[in-house]
Amino acid sequence: MVAKIDNKMAKQQDRIPRHEYRHCRLCHKRGNDSELIQPCDCMTGSNYVHAQCLVEHMLSTDRIHCEQCKSQYRGIKYRYTRKSLIEWLWKEPTARNSLLSCISLLCSSQVCLYSLWQTLFTDELDEFLDDITDIDLSLCIDAIKHNMSIVMLIQVKIVLPIVSIVCSIKQPMTVWNEYRKYSQNHYNIYIEDEAITAIT
Repeated sequence: MVAKIDNKMAKQQDRIPRHEYRHCRLCHKRGNDSELIQPCDCMTGSNYVHAQCLVEHMLSTDRIHCEQCKSQYRGIKYRYTRKSLIEWLWKEPTARNSLLSCISLLCSSQVCLYSLWQTLFTDELDEFLDDITDIDLSLCIDAIKHNMSIVMLIQVKIVLPIVSIVCSIKQPMTVWNEYRKYSQNHYNIYIEDEAITAIT
């Protein structure tokens, strides 16, 4: 008896159109074939959305590619342009921090470059060489203090300026790479489908 009832229920379910079970994966509401579209290459069972939901999602995230399958959204008419450097700096606080860090390093590198030049390519070089070669090999406290002062002098005059200059060269490249990564995933999107009332 139970088997007959199960078979009867299965037949009733088979008569129900498959699209009745489809839901928008963004708003999770049910829709039929005329209301839902397949915007990307994700698995068919979960790849249905309302066109309006897709528009709102694209405009809110500035993205034109699916986060899962990475394919470009389709099913609606739109055009897009990449975010400019100014837009990136305006919208992303981390971008502004990176830019300020870059400017700070560039300014400090000028001072370091001048200091390094003065040490290596002027009359200060002889005095600097005399200071760093005056090493005391004894193990008394005064000798240790004297040798530590020589190490500090080398760090201040040579090591720190070079490190600062290298960082100031590297930081603009880092900022530019961050912008390129951002611009590859964020776009200015303009909806051209007149049948859709976009909510901006």
